[in-house]
Amino acid sequence: MQVGLEALYRSFDRPCRIEAIQHAEPSDRGSSWRRTYLRCERLPLEHVRRCYGGQFEERPVPPQRAREFNTCLHWPSGFPRGAQQLIRLLKDVLVIPCGDNLLDLAIALDWYKIAEDGVDPMDWRNTTAGQLVAEAKYYMNPGTTLAAQTELAELISDAIHRHPNLQASPYLISVPGSMGDGQSAAEQIARIVAEKTGKILVPALGPQREPRKGAGMSTSLEGLISVPTSLEGSCVVFDDVYRSGTTMRATSAAARAAGATEVFGVVATKTVSG
Repeated sequence: MQVGLEALYRSFDRPCRIEAIQHAEPSDRGSSWRRTYLRCERLPLEHVRRCYGGQFEERPVPPQRAREFNTCLHWPSGFPRGAQQLIRLLKDVLVIPCGDNLLDLAIALDWYKIAEDGVDPMDWRNTTAGQLVAEAKYYMNPGTTLAAQTELAELISDAIHRHPNLQASPYLISVPGSMGDGQSAAEQIARIVAEKTGKILVPALGPQREPRKGAGMSTSLEGLISVPTSLEGSCVVFDDVYRSGTTMRATSAAARAAGATEVFGVVATKTVSG
């Protein structure tokens, strides 16, 4: 876990993704080194370091590449298995800052909305993932709801398979819905994801509470969510929407109290406002 100044620095990060990637091989095929050039903020690199730390070195970006990239990863023994897949994932998804020691790493498929300058936020269009979440949660047509939940489960499962830490975690913890009945959209999607990824599904328990749909509504859930199963090793906590992170963090705290040594968060969408 990260403490002190490093945890403080994490709290200032913003959700982001890798913007550009280029993998380079040596001209001499007898040599084994490989390099990855990236344009990104520091947050996605935390995922690469956690999965492959010690297998690469950060090097200065050569002048001829400095206009396109700001990071150079040097792999002296060649690309480890899965490294390029993880880096591509971190370009496809949104990396979410954790800011404390409850979550180790977190990702979202995408933003919920597409922010547009000069447009009322109420009129912002949904991203593809955001539209699927809306259909999975709020549409009254059962066929539309099931189709959206199934598609989101496919996308979440694919992200889990492409991330070594997430793939290796034996447990999937579903965040409790506001009704407290185990039947929220997120809990239903989690059941499909657990089946597709071969993880042990552990539904977290929580009381009925008011849905928190507005910005700035971050009622404390400390001590109100529990994980009813003893955990050994790491786990993935899943939710459909990440706003302020209150529910995700409370569930992560419950997972740690149940014995989890590492907690990774996966969500379908991140709202533009916290």
